[in-house]
Amino acid sequence: GRKISEEQQGPKYLNSPEAPWFQKSQLFYGFSQGKKAIQEQGKVFLVEGYMDVLRLASVGFTESLAPLGTSLSQAQAKKLKYLHAEVILFFDGDSAGQAAQKKALATLLSQEIFPSYLKLNEQEDPDSFLLEKGRLALEESLKNRRNLLQDLFDKASKNLRETYLKPEEKAQGAQEILKLLKEIPDPLTFKLYCQKLSQILEVPESYFLGTLKAPSTRFKAPKEKIPSPSSREDWPTEERDLIELWLEDVKIRKILREALQIEDFYSKKIRKLLQSFWGLFDQEPQASTDRYLEIVDSEDLGQLSGLALKEKTETSSVSLEQKAHLACLRIKESRLRRELKSLYLDTKEKNALNQRLPEKIAELSQLLEQREKIHAQS
Repeated sequence: GRKISEEQQGPKYLNSPEAPWFQKSQLFYGFSQGKKAIQEQGKVFLVEGYMDVLRLASVGFTESLAPLGTSLSQAQAKKLKYLHAEVILFFDGDSAGQAAQKKALATLLSQEIFPSYLKLNEQEDPDSFLLEKGRLALEESLKNRRNLLQDLFDKASKNLRETYLKPEEKAQGAQEILKLLKEIPDPLTFKLYCQKLSQILEVPESYFLGTLKAPSTRFKAPKEKIPSPSSREDWPTEERDLIELWLEDVKIRKILREALQIEDFYSKKIRKLLQSFWGLFDQEPQASTDRYLEIVDSEDLGQLSGLALKEKTETSSVSLEQKAHLACLRIKESRLRRELKSLYLDTKEKNALNQRLPEKIAELSQLLEQREKIHAQS
C-alpha cells in the first residue's frame, strides 16, 4: 500500500510481510503480466518502481519489471538471465537513481548480463518522462540506448587520460571501474577489459589480474572424478529436457507420468521436483504451467521459468508425443547404463553381474529398438 496524503500516519510505502511463500528478493512486480511480451519482444525494461511498470504498460510497453524490495538481488538477476532477453535499465535520473543503476549493473554482471540503459534528465523518472513526452519519445530514446558497462568504462577512460590528475586521483577512478570488472565471471571478457585499462593507465596488465584474481583462477575447475548424485550437475541434460516437455504441453504429461518412475532419474533435485509435479498432476490433471511454477522452490524458479519461456524454434518432423516417448526412453537408457556400470565396478557384485547382466543388456536392447521404431515412423 501507499499513503495518499502527507497527513496520513505511517510509512509512505507499506509492504506485505515476508513468509515462506512470499520472498521479496525472489520476485518481480509485473512478472506474470509481462513475461509473454518479454519473450515476444526479446527485451525487458528493468525499472525501480511499481508506478514505472504501470506507466510503461499504459503506453504499450508491457515487457517491464520492477524488483520487489529495495534493490536488485542475485536471485532476481538469475531469473532475468533465464529469460534470455536484453535487459534495459530505465532508472531515475537523479543521483540516487544513478547509484541504484550502478549497483544493479554489478549484480547483473555477476550473472553475465551486460545491460543497456536509457538516460534521463536529473529531474525525470520513467513515470514523469512518459507522462510528459509519451511513447514516441521513448521509442526514439531506445534507438540511442548504450551498453552501460562500456559507457562507464569509456567515460572513466577519458577522465583517466587527463594529464592534470594526480596519481592518487587516477587510482581512485580506476578502482571504481575495477569494482565492476571483478564481478564479470567470464575470464576472456574480464581479461580484455583489464588489457584496455592497463593501456590507459600504463600499468602492467598482470597487476590487475593479480590484484583482482581473474575469473580463470577464481573459478578453477576441480579435478575430474567419478561423479556421484551429490556432486554431478543438478540438471542433467536428458532430465532437464524432460522437465521442459512437462512444462510445454498438458497433453503429454500423462505419457511421461505413466512411462517413468522416480527411481529412473539420477538427479536428486529432479527427483524431488517430479514428486511435487506428479502429486499436482494426480490432483489436477489439467493444471496450467503457471500452476506448476507456483509450487517449486524459489531457488529453482529461475531455471524452470527459463525452460517454460524457452522459444520453440525446432522444425523437426517428430511430433510432440513422439518427443515425449523418446525422452522417456533416454531417461531409462541412462538408468540402465548406470546400473551396468555399477555392476562392473562393484567387485562384491561379481555373482550378481553374471546373473543380472543378460537381463540388463536385453532390456537396453529393447529400449534401443523402440527408439529406432519411433524415428522410423517420423
